[in-house]
Amino acid sequence: MTRHYESIFMRLKNLFLFDKIGTKVAFPMAVITVLVLVLGLVSYLMNARIYRETTAVSSRHLPGVVNAVSMQNVLSDMNSNVLEYVLGEADEKEEFERNRALFLEHFVNFKKSYKEDSLIIQEIGNLFNDYYGGARAEILNKYEPANEEWARQRTDALITNTGFQLEELLTEMKDSEIADAGSNPVLEVVLMDDLPGVTYYLELVDEAEDMMSSLSQYVNGNIEMALAFDENTQDFEKFLALLKPLEEKAEEVRKIKEIESLYRVLRNGTLEVFSGYKPQNKLHAIQTIDSLEHQVYSRLEGTLTTIAVESDRSAGFALQALRDQTSQTNRLLVALLSAIILISVTISIYIYRTITRPVAIMSSALRSLASGTLDRAVPYTGRQDEIGDLARSYDVFRRNIEDRIVAEKLLEEEKEKAEAANRAKSEFLANMSHEIRTPMNSILGFTQIMQQKVSDKTILRYIDTIHSSGKTLLNLINDILDLSIVEAGKVKLQYGAVSVRHLIRELDLVYRHEVEGKKLQLLVDIPTDIPESLLLDEARLRRVLINLLSNAVKFTGEGYIKVGVYHNYPESTNQSIIDLTFYVEDTGVGVARDQRELIFEAFEQQKGQKISEYGGTGLGLAITEKLVRLMGGVVTLESEKGGGSVFKVALPGVEICSTSANHVPDGDSSETNIEFLQSKVLLADDIKYNRELIIDFIGESEIEWIEASNGEEAIAMARKHRPDLILLDMKMPVMDGFVASETLKNDKDLGDIPIIAVTASALKSDEDKIRQYCSSYLRKPVSRKELTVEMAKYLPCDKMGKLASGDVALEQGEVMLDREALSKNSELVPLLKNQYLVIGSLLETVSIDRVEAFSSVLKEYGLKYDSQNIIDIGEMVASKAATFDEERIKDFLVKLREQLKDL
Repeated sequence: MTRHYESIFMRLKNLFLFDKIGTKVAFPMAVITVLVLVLGLVSYLMNARIYRETTAVSSRHLPGVVNAVSMQNVLSDMNSNVLEYVLGEADEKEEFERNRALFLEHFVNFKKSYKEDSLIIQEIGNLFNDYYGGARAEILNKYEPANEEWARQRTDALITNTGFQLEELLTEMKDSEIADAGSNPVLEVVLMDDLPGVTYYLELVDEAEDMMSSLSQYVNGNIEMALAFDENTQDFEKFLALLKPLEEKAEEVRKIKEIESLYRVLRNGTLEVFSGYKPQNKLHAIQTIDSLEHQVYSRLEGTLTTIAVESDRSAGFALQALRDQTSQTNRLLVALLSAIILISVTISIYIYRTITRPVAIMSSALRSLASGTLDRAVPYTGRQDEIGDLARSYDVFRRNIEDRIVAEKLLEEEKEKAEAANRAKSEFLANMSHEIRTPMNSILGFTQIMQQKVSDKTILRYIDTIHSSGKTLLNLINDILDLSIVEAGKVKLQYGAVSVRHLIRELDLVYRHEVEGKKLQLLVDIPTDIPESLLLDEARLRRVLINLLSNAVKFTGEGYIKVGVYHNYPESTNQSIIDLTFYVEDTGVGVARDQRELIFEAFEQQKGQKISEYGGTGLGLAITEKLVRLMGGVVTLESEKGGGSVFKVALPGVEICSTSANHVPDGDSSETNIEFLQSKVLLADDIKYNRELIIDFIGESEIEWIEASNGEEAIAMARKHRPDLILLDMKMPVMDGFVASETLKNDKDLGDIPIIAVTASALKSDEDKIRQYCSSYLRKPVSRKELTVEMAKYLPCDKMGKLASGDVALEQGEVMLDREALSKNSELVPLLKNQYLVIGSLLETVSIDRVEAFSSVLKEYGLKYDSQNIIDIGEMVASKAATFDEERIKDFLVKLREQLKDL
């Protein structure tokens, strides 16, 4: 039997997977869920009972109270509407109708809750209809407050404008008669004329006052005043008729006529009021209101009050029953909730001990593992649930990390060995090239001497072969050295202002003699609209084009070689950036389709290429591809075997340079040799090299330069430093120069600062827009003369004389010795000092081969002693040698010699 129960338990255990965390959590959750369902069921049953009771209260008793009280309030408002309407408020008539609609709305709701009490509903309906019908028929339809208002306004106008004027005129005439009586010496005339006149005027004044009083009392509701007014008019006309014969003077006759005219206006106006306004209508309305209040309103109000009181009492009984029911429900719910809380606490303790605490311990162990502590073990590896799986995985992971740390230490050692090997390789290459170059220079030098002294043609051919092979070996050494410098990341781009047109023309001159010697055509394609000055690394670009042209000359036996460039503006609205594409096209042997990518690899050449015929090391295109990629471009090849080749070098996003590529001051030196005095200049351009070029363009001065890379920075810097002049590029990110110049000019504190716009835009609309907010306008590229002359208009300066002939200035983009960095390299300085004498020898007779060898020596030193500055100077010497321009080569060597002299 025991085994049977054990078997059932094991089946249940296997069925519900009690050894898994999910089941351990799910089972307690199921218990809580059942308790919650019981709680919900009990709550539902209790709430259903409460709902029935609540429905009874909410559907009958409370609506009865609410609607009865609401109808009382609305009925009171209607009664007030009627009373105020009679008192002259005409708008109350519409308010009365709105309150009626509101009363009927409450009455409809009331009937829904009192369906069985039809007698009460019928009584309320009848009383309300009697009240509304009586008020509507006897008051609102018969009485018009507008008539009363009109009558009062008309009465006030008559009394003010006519009655008072008539009374004043009569008083004036009376006073005149009294004065005449006092001044007349003839007693008989006084008795017969003046004294009766005074009497008549007194009577007329009294009658005029009575007429105005009668009119006023009539409007206020005294209907009998109409008859009194009629008697007043008869008396007035009687005394006026008696007065007329006594007044014979022209002035008195005129005033009598004026009195008569005012009287007629007063009389006719009063009769108009009598005919247009009936005060008895208002009296009838007031009587009707009183009757409705006593006979209908009070009964309806009493009925509604009785209903409200009875409904309130019934609602109170029902609410008390609800409170008792709710109290019982709350007690039951509290008991169930207490049970759930107790069980939940028990389950929480169980989960904490079996899940939460082990997980926390595992988490702490993992954090320790992440911080590098590998000796912390965890229990629970014997458990068969997920915690056990995590514990066992943790142990495996910890062991893996230990193995990984050991492996990383081995890798670090290997890395150090590799870096040491790389340094050894660089040093070996530098030493090897130097050691090989020394005897090679002797070989080449002595072969040149022997070529001049030997006349035997056979021996001379041997000497030429030795000299050619020596130059080939020397070129190989130079290419290997250059490739090592590129791969070591020692090439640092030196951007400057470059004239693409001048560069290609220069290459044309260099290669034309060699090309024509092979009976080939050398074609040059330079568009006329290409910008004059672009921001490029001239030395590296020249090296790339020389490599491509050398390849074209080498592999072309007949036809032509073409070098050219084309461009486009990637953004139609931004004339500051162009995409450049250089190309070298030839009609040579071409490259097979499957060899195109191979020829860009180091030491690789096209399959089938005859070394004896073409020579080469396979490094030129590899160096070219790496230099182009370093400049942010891409080099591509379009070619077919036997169909010629087109190499393209695409350089996207090239900036139009702010300064001219010609660094020699143009024009009269007295104009451009300007020394600027102490001042502040804000220079805003998003291209750092453009800012550096402009600052170098001006040279040493007392100007304090403040730089910004966009319009927002320019405004912030202007507010902070308050410059004397602003040089502002128009095309910048974040905020361009157009918005920035407008903002600066509209600023009350900065609006007087002159702004010189520097832009590549050639659009007339842009130029007009620039001149609205800028003091002047320079189009890129800017020559030194243009810039200095324009800045001199706004900054304090002194014009200087011409530069002394011995003064030497570096061209834009040329590299100077970094004395501070060299001072820390004690082994390199003595070697560089030795080159002072070498440069002196080179200056005596400029030999391109010797200059190239000198550049390679400098690059060897830089690579061996890890000096980027010396590598850059070596590249600069090689760039000058590639121009075949002896004057430029001598000029740079003189400058370099002066710098070496100061070491």
